[in-house]
Amino acid sequence: MDNRPLDQGILKIYCIWTMDIKKILISQPKPLGRSPYADLEARYEVAVDFIPFVEIEGLTDHEFRQFDVDYTHYKAVIFTSKYAVDHYFRLGEETRMNTSEDTKFFCASDTVAMYMQKYREMRRRKILFGQNSVLELSEMIKKNKSRKFLIPCSEVHPEDICNLLEKLNITYSKVQQYRTVPAKLEDKNIKDYNIITFFAPSSVTGFLSNFPDYKKEDQIVAAFGTQTLQECKNRGIDVDIAAPLPGIPSMVMAIENYMRQKEQVTTL
Repeated sequence: MDNRPLDQGILKIYCIWTMDIKKILISQPKPLGRSPYADLEARYEVAVDFIPFVEIEGLTDHEFRQFDVDYTHYKAVIFTSKYAVDHYFRLGEETRMNTSEDTKFFCASDTVAMYMQKYREMRRRKILFGQNSVLELSEMIKKNKSRKFLIPCSEVHPEDICNLLEKLNITYSKVQQYRTVPAKLEDKNIKDYNIITFFAPSSVTGFLSNFPDYKKEDQIVAAFGTQTLQECKNRGIDVDIAAPLPGIPSMVMAIENYMRQKEQVTTL
């Protein structure tokens, strides 16, 4: 038998792989209806809690007016989230600013597009969407390059979308309509969770504002998106699960893939 001591880095990885995973923290609001995480809970006998690390706070109409934006000047709007939809229409109503009837809407997903029904009847030619990102709509955006685009957003601008529009020589403007603020997590024992997830750079910031002395230790960290991954790296947090990846487009699929690999290791 080989009694040589294990390298500390290898020992740490081995401990993480053989650790029982009982609780997972998803840093997003709990989905309405059946959650895709329900199957994960049943299959692996784990508990999944939904605890957002940030909250969304809409700008007041006074704050918004300072940007001097007129909706009628834009014939195309890009929505990256439901928050963008809500605050675009809310501020339009509060400032009595109407959207032009021939405006086209480009949505990050079918979920965002369907959500627009709260405010506007779905019209096939007026509302376009990708499966996972607005970036999938580059050809449709190119066909509408004569239009001026508006991107309602938070204080963090969607750089990948802006880069695409600039590459396509599209005239566009960004306008902040809401902001992200750290959620209050003082009553949460973060060490109760074996896996914690981050879905945006702001969620990393919100988390660390509550736990400035956080040490990862044997906890498993998952990050969604390259910008989130980079923010974790910048803050000294090692990431064990990254998404999306080819064939693994969602966080729940990334976690399940990790759990499946873990099962294979522990049965060796």
